Amino acid sequence: MDAPAPAPAQADRQGGTKASAPMGLPFFMIVAVMGLCAVSGDSLWIDEAHCAVAAIQPGFSGWLRCLLEVPSDVQMSVYFFQLWGWEKIAGGGEWMLRLNNLPWFALGVGAWFFALPRALRLPLALVAGLSPFLWYYVNELRPYTMVFAGSSMMFAGLYRLGTAGFSRGWFWCFGMGSVLAAAASSTAIPWVGVAGLAMGFLLFRRRPAVPIPRKVYGITGILAVPGLFIIGLYAWSFLQGARAASPEPSSLGSLLFVPYELLGFVGLGPGRGELRAGGVMSLKPYLPLIGVLAVSLAAVLIAGIGALRKHVGGRRLLAGSALFVLPVIAVIGLGLFSGLRTTGRHFTPALALLLPLSAVGLNALWASRKSAYRVAVIGFLICWAGSSVELRTAARHKKDNYREATRIAREAVEGGKQVWWLADPCGAEYYRLPLALGEEAEPSKARRIVNLETLPSPRPDIVVFSRADVYDRSETVAAGMLASGPYHPVRTLQGFVIWERRAEIRTLNQP
Repeated sequence: MDAPAPAPAQADRQGGTKASAPMGLPFFMIVAVMGLCAVSGDSLWIDEAHCAVAAIQPGFSGWLRCLLEVPSDVQMSVYFFQLWGWEKIAGGGEWMLRLNNLPWFALGVGAWFFALPRALRLPLALVAGLSPFLWYYVNELRPYTMVFAGSSMMFAGLYRLGTAGFSRGWFWCFGMGSVLAAAASSTAIPWVGVAGLAMGFLLFRRRPAVPIPRKVYGITGILAVPGLFIIGLYAWSFLQGARAASPEPSSLGSLLFVPYELLGFVGLGPGRGELRAGGVMSLKPYLPLIGVLAVSLAAVLIAGIGALRKHVGGRRLLAGSALFVLPVIAVIGLGLFSGLRTTGRHFTPALALLLPLSAVGLNALWASRKSAYRVAVIGFLICWAGSSVELRTAARHKKDNYREATRIAREAVEGGKQVWWLADPCGAEYYRLPLALGEEAEPSKARRIVNLETLPSPRPDIVVFSRADVYDRSETVAAGMLASGPYHPVRTLQGFVIWERRAEIRTLNQP
């Protein structure tokens, strides 16, 4: 893989790992901004709570039990393990757990920052620090920032080895990044495989004039050990029945959401729940801002592609682009095969290529000194910044409020009321809501409803009802009990509706 860079000798002077303090300042600034602004202490939602429950286990045996409860979690075991260790140092609060993403963000951006020529470092700092996709997942207790870190190390190492010749340090960067990305999520494996093919081409294309350094074989052998271990874990989990758990399979709409999310439109548009429910029509009120970002982003990407073409040639650019279409097809195929709803996060490695491409485009447009091009640069940066801020602050983008839902349920239980919990059990466990699962109701616990075919008795006083597409797909509770029974919604939270039984109707109908 090649990218715009000076000639190799010049690249050594401008794009090496050594940077002066002034040039490193933008890097440290964006890391600080991410830590102070992007990370929040908002309530954890379903997937985050699942990771958090494993992280807060006091001992290794408890952590291992949580990991093995869901076979597919074994495919994220490295992420789960490092998060468990992080919690023992930093604590188990929402903000501190999410802060675990900050070192991975710094590692990913730092790899590109010190691999690129100095002229591209400030543009890279801007696009990475303002990326709505990164703002969202730095504030999300899931492995995608770790995937970004590994993918960035892998592609940055590939770039340096392709433009400045063999370097043991950058080969280590490539290898460790490949292992890290694959260990963080199985969806990164196709990208790792294609990057490996590109690396093989770089190493073998020069033979026999330039023999492959012996260091390559040693480093490859060392990194093959954890790589084979990861592949073995994935194979074992697949044999144990690990499959994707998703309310619905991939569709045209979910595939269109991939560029929408990766390219930073999410914050400017409707919330995810509104978008799922309303489809394309829910975008209508937000089209002006989305249109501004689309035009300015197109200008940046076209400029980046144009600069790449001048540097590497159209044929090589086309060949490289065709090569990296393969993992896109593989991930889409995996989603269709497994029933997983494919979204932008499953293409996180692509962001590790889009960010430096955007930096190249910003640099090219600004260097042109044309007013229209500079307006496009400013418009793009403002829209990306606005999208990130909206993701962080706007009510429509808030996470499912498990913290408040468990508080309401706990107070109702303590007040002697019967409570049904139609939501994620990990969210209840993390926020210390005791749950009962069985035929007999327990006065000191909320009752988790799993078998919706035969609703138990007695009927509850309070129903804490989360996403119907996950916890009531047959609409047994929504249509069969709540809509037709003596219940009415008393409070709406993000991702929840709290239903309460009318006391006067209960008095008339219940002896």
